[in-house]
This record gives sequence, structure tokens and C-alpha cells, in this order.
Amino acid sequence: MGLKPFSTGEELLDQVMRNQEPRAHLVKDESPLHYHLETKLDERRKQFKVLSTRFRIPGSRDFSSNDILSLSSSGLLRKAWDAEIAKYPGVQIGSGGSRLLDGTHVYMEELEQRIAHFHKAEGAMILNSGCECNVAIFTTLPAKDDVILYDELVHASIHDGMASSKCRNQFRFAHNDLNAFTEKLLKLRDDFPNLKECKTNLFISLEAIYSMDGDITPLADMVRIAKEIFPLGNANFIVDEAHATGLLGDNGCGLVGMLGLDKEIALRVHTFSKALGSYGGVILSSNTIRNYMVNFSRSFMYTAAPAFSTVAAIKCAYDLMESPELVVWQHRIQYLVRLFCAKVRQLPHYWRARETNYLTIPVAEGFERKPLMSHIVPLWSPASDALSIGLLISKITAYPVAYPTVPKNSKRVRLVFHAGNTEEDIEAVVKVIGEWLDERFKGDTIAGVEAGFAGTWEDFGKIKGLKKDEPATNGVNGHENGLTNGHVNGLTNGHTNGIIDGQANGHPNGHFEDSANSDMHGIMSGATLGETVGATGALNGDKGGMAVITNDMGLIDHETTAVNTMANAIPVEINKGIETY
Repeated sequence: MGLKPFSTGEELLDQVMRNQEPRAHLVKDESPLHYHLETKLDERRKQFKVLSTRFRIPGSRDFSSNDILSLSSSGLLRKAWDAEIAKYPGVQIGSGGSRLLDGTHVYMEELEQRIAHFHKAEGAMILNSGCECNVAIFTTLPAKDDVILYDELVHASIHDGMASSKCRNQFRFAHNDLNAFTEKLLKLRDDFPNLKECKTNLFISLEAIYSMDGDITPLADMVRIAKEIFPLGNANFIVDEAHATGLLGDNGCGLVGMLGLDKEIALRVHTFSKALGSYGGVILSSNTIRNYMVNFSRSFMYTAAPAFSTVAAIKCAYDLMESPELVVWQHRIQYLVRLFCAKVRQLPHYWRARETNYLTIPVAEGFERKPLMSHIVPLWSPASDALSIGLLISKITAYPVAYPTVPKNSKRVRLVFHAGNTEEDIEAVVKVIGEWLDERFKGDTIAGVEAGFAGTWEDFGKIKGLKKDEPATNGVNGHENGLTNGHVNGLTNGHTNGIIDGQANGHPNGHFEDSANSDMHGIMSGATLGETVGATGALNGDKGGMAVITNDMGLIDHETTAVNTMANAIPVEINKGIETY
């Protein structure tokens, strides 16, 4: 299944179609393991849910990548990195080993001290990724009798860490809901006497900006509430600042620094692969916590240290963060997000789409009054598959996200804005959304399957009269990839939004799953046609790994329970995070 760079959205979609061709029969006489694995993959192929890595389309408008400040794509970081590397001509390329062996050098330790000072923390520990940071925290710090309370939408890597944590008292609360947060804290205080008496610790896990919803956590209020309910000081906040780094606060210090809560937060995780355009992550904490993790964190002890080239890129990124231009880039993102919100609300059918829940943009509500907007703007729609196809065909990279990456019945196309985006980019996105809505709101009702308009891949099968469970083996009408008359994935008559006017060229079942955390590139690389219903997410340590179902959660999916091989294995659910650090 060879891959090659794509020059158009049509080629990318065509490759996705080819990836759904069954393969088990081709390896039947080979390794029993291969036959077994291909058989399992074929089950997904029949439903159009097999994933693969994707190349970025050259010349496309980027509304997907994590290069939020455009430090990487602009060449600014590369120029600074080239100059920095040139200062150390004799440095070795490789890591050298674990930080406890040969992997630590003065350059790294000095950078850790600088980062700690930058964020007004005592200590800093650089690891290979933000994912690794979160896993390290939750597998090391919470003890067996401690309690973990987490927002229901925290990142996948936090769930991975909790799944392997010694602490089994894990509870969630409704996303960003202060009332639910308060009620849960009160119940925990009553249910766990040792917690109330400060004999055990409470760990509260939050994200500064939530990667799929684009909203900001009410951190100051949560800190105040926790201190009132646990006045003895054993409520310890852990804040994942992945999407706030570089975007919020002076010099991009993050939400905690912006709010002046540096001394109130026990641990912070900042990542370098998003706004900073590099790779890796750092845990900010007290020196006591850092020293404890150096001695007890397996994620720190038994992995290679970041290579010098990576550490140098991080150093250069912080140099740029402290430059005067940063505030310009931050304001640029604020301007572009607000420009989009204003323009999309001027579309003729926007308000009707909003009233019917065909298209809602929660973060755009009241944007004029919000002091801050995040760079993440999800477009919620039950027809997000079709909207994403239209954007991709128009060379705009923006992918759909569905369950289990996000909760059921909350499918969306996720837009990520960058400092390097232009006003023309905004106009292009709004134009596609407008055309997509125009074709669906021509009459008194929303045009759907009965009128030849597909919103999801299930719709493509219905329009063609295909059974939902029919294998997608030979395409449609004898065409190998389900493409007829040169049209791509059910796009006909020049339409760019997945409308097929009764000429259904798409395959049955139509589930094209987004990456659901199964890749390590942070751009939902398998998300081309993105439907994730029934998917299992990534396995065995990928970003979309399993998450422990805690005492107050219901089992969502039985398909992957075997993944948890812990001696005290408990049911697992598919986590809802997707972003890769």
C-alpha cells in the first residue's frame, strides 16, 4: 500500500478509497499472524474505517496543523536553529542515552532552568513529548489511596497515564461546569475521610484550552472553589497548557501565568510541538516534585533523552517567544479568528443552519464580548464529513472529527487558525461553507438523502441503494475505487461539498475514520473523510490509547477491553483526545 505525496485533494481522497480494498485474501497462504491482522483490518475496510498516514497537499491553505504561530512554516525557527547548531560543530547527533546515564548535558540543564524561570516555576523537566509528560505524572505521583478528579474532555495521554496509575480512585466531572466541579469536590470530601483530613492527596486534571472544543477552562474559579472545600492544601492542580503555550499571557507563558496562578498550580505541562513549532514537552513543578520524578518516573528513567538538535530547537523557540514580534503574532490570531466569526455569521443561511443545529459554532457565540478567543474553532454539524470534503477539494486542510474522539452526536470540522493565515484564507473557508449551506437550504426543508445530498458516508450508501454492511470491494458501477465519470468520492457536477445529485459514486457504509489518535503527527492524518463511529482508537501507547472507566462512568465500547493487560484490569473506554504533542 504505497503512499506518495498528493498534489490535489482529489488524489488524497482517491488514496483513501484505495486503502479500503480488502487484503486478507492476498495473504491467506502467508503468515497466520498477517492473515489474522488483515482479516481484522478488512472488517474496518468494509465500513471505510481503515486509516493511513497522509501527506500535506502542497499549496493548500492550512487550517489543521499545530504550527499555530507559524514559526516552523515561516522559516523563522529554522533560520534561528541553523545559527544555533552552527555554534556547536562538534556536538553528537544522537541522544546518548537516558538522562540518568549519558543523556544529560549542560546545555539541556541550563535550558530547563531558563524555562522554569520563564514560567515562574521552581523546576522543569524536559521529556520527549507532552504525551510522555502526562503519562509520567499520572503513573508516578498519585498514590494508591489518593484521588484523581478530571474534566471529562482531558487529553488522551492523561487517560493513558491514569490507566496505568496506582491510584484507582478516578472520577470525572462535566466539562468546564463549575457547579458539577463543586458538587464532585463536596462528594469526594464526604466519601473519602482521609482526603478531608489531609492524609491523602487530590489531583485535579484540567486543560488550559481544550483541543477539540477550543474553549478555555475557568481556572481561577476552580482554584478558589478547591481551596474553599479543601482548605488544608491537599488539592493539587495539574494543568495541561499544550494549546495555551505561546498563545496566552506575556511572552506566551500560558494560562496559569496570565492569571498569576503560578504558585497555586502544582504541575504544568507545556508542549513544544504546537505554537513553538518544535518537538517535546516539559513538566513544570516544585523542585521536590521534580526530584521525586527523577527517581521514580519510569517515563523519565527508561527512555532516551531528547537529542541535542531537538533541545536546540526548543531553545530557539523560547528565544522567539521573548522577541517583540510575539505579541504581533498573538494579536494576528485573535484578529483572524474574530474576522472568521464575523464573516461566517453574515452568510445567508447561517442563522437558519444554527437554529436547526445543522451548523453551530459554539466558540463564536458572543465573540464580540470575549476578551480572548482560542485558535481552535470547531464547526459542529451532523454533515461534517461532506463539509470537510468540500474544504479538501478546495485545497483547504480541515478535517472532520467524530466519536470516539469527541462525544457522540457532536461531529465537527475542526479549524485551527495560524498567525501565517491570510484574509484571503478566511474568505476561502467562508466561501466553501456558504456554498455548502446554499445547496442544502434551497427550500423550506434541509435537502438530504432523498434529494441526492449526502452529509455523511452512510448517506452515500443510502442514495445508491447499497446495504450498510455491503463490502466495499469493487467500488461502484465496476469502478475500482468507487469513482465514476472522473468524479471523486461522490462529488459531481462541480460541487465541492460532497453533494452527489443522485449519482452516488461513494462506497457503501461510508465510514472514513479520522485518526482517532492513532498517529503521532497531530494533524489527524487519517482524518480525510473522518467518521469514527465504532472505532477503537489507537492501541498500545499511541495518542488515542485506552482510558480507564472510573467509578462514575459507563462502559462505552466493549471492542478493545483486551488491550488493558494490567493485573487488576478494569473496563476501558475509548478516550476523547486526539492531539499529538
